[in-house]
Amino acid sequence: MMVIFYLPGFFISLYFDSIYLESLQLLLLFLVSLFFTLLGSRISKKSTPYKLESPKIIILIAFIIYITCLIFIFLKNPIALFQIGNTDLISEFRENATKGKTGFDAIVNLIYYSTSYFALPLIVLKLYHHNHKYKHFYFCLILLSLLFTLEKARAFIIFIPLMFYLYMKFGVKKTILALTLFISLLLLLSLAVGLTAENLNQSDYSKNFEQRAVNDESKLLFENPNTITFVINRVVWIPYITAIDWLKFNDQILKEKLLYGRTISIVGDLFYPNGRYKIENEIYKFQFNAPDESLGSSNSHFALDAFLNFGWIGVAIYSFLFGYSLAKLYYMFPSPYNFAFYNYAFSATVANLHSIFLGGGLIIFVLTAIFLNTKNHAKL
Repeated sequence: MMVIFYLPGFFISLYFDSIYLESLQLLLLFLVSLFFTLLGSRISKKSTPYKLESPKIIILIAFIIYITCLIFIFLKNPIALFQIGNTDLISEFRENATKGKTGFDAIVNLIYYSTSYFALPLIVLKLYHHNHKYKHFYFCLILLSLLFTLEKARAFIIFIPLMFYLYMKFGVKKTILALTLFISLLLLLSLAVGLTAENLNQSDYSKNFEQRAVNDESKLLFENPNTITFVINRVVWIPYITAIDWLKFNDQILKEKLLYGRTISIVGDLFYPNGRYKIENEIYKFQFNAPDESLGSSNSHFALDAFLNFGWIGVAIYSFLFGYSLAKLYYMFPSPYNFAFYNYAFSATVANLHSIFLGGGLIIFVLTAIFLNTKNHAKL
């Protein structure tokens, strides 16, 4: 996933002298991260001799909790779902539904995200593995539930595992057909909530990048974005240039001083007077010249968060732990459930490691593995 996301951006960056050094540093950082991730996964594979039993009851409980949290979020922020085509209200809803929450709302959001990453991919994989009569219908219902908060990228948590499963079971042809149908469905849903070529130019996101592009030619590949060029910018170039901005933020704002875990919620809240340092939000404001009250986030690969916190040693340790944990769970969980872990290869490109474990639901997989492993030993 790292190669898919960032390698095209690296080759494009060679045309921009202003980010040449940062591009080389980013390439080295990714190579180090990739090496230790593969090392961790290789060691983990050798030490995982057996499979766990199916976690059916745990999946059901997690799904019920997910639906409960979803209803709670909807009741707190219902209005935008009935304002079709109103881009401002949709953007406001997307910002307010799950971001910048504190107290009980923050706990609900954490549970909502973690249970969705855990339960939904496993349910979809089970439906298609057993060729359930209404599998496509249930898939669409689950997809709609994921789009309830109007975050279209959320759909990929069921899409990525299913694509890998279909590829392994049926080969390329059926996977391409499923991919085409999924993209078509997602585009229809996007149009339904107002993401059209006409209002792309009016979005704050596009305006911000155009404003930055005036002084920095590397920020935007296409000056007048339409639907196609917007997607190219958003999918190919912006993730890469955001990673570059993490390195620029480290150099210009942090002055290369390590944060020593301040970006981790529990560490920041317990050991630092000002609490957690919201690095994604700070980089967003740096990247877009946004006001202090902005709630936006500029996310990037977990290795960058490791680098800003603990330097090159942090990159090595974070990457090894990620590779070891993911491989351990992949080889312990039975098929088709183990295909759910392809999600985390994707998440690693846009999130820090503690978010992957907590908000990304990886911690639930770990606890489930411990529980099922304990049950297995109790039977012996």
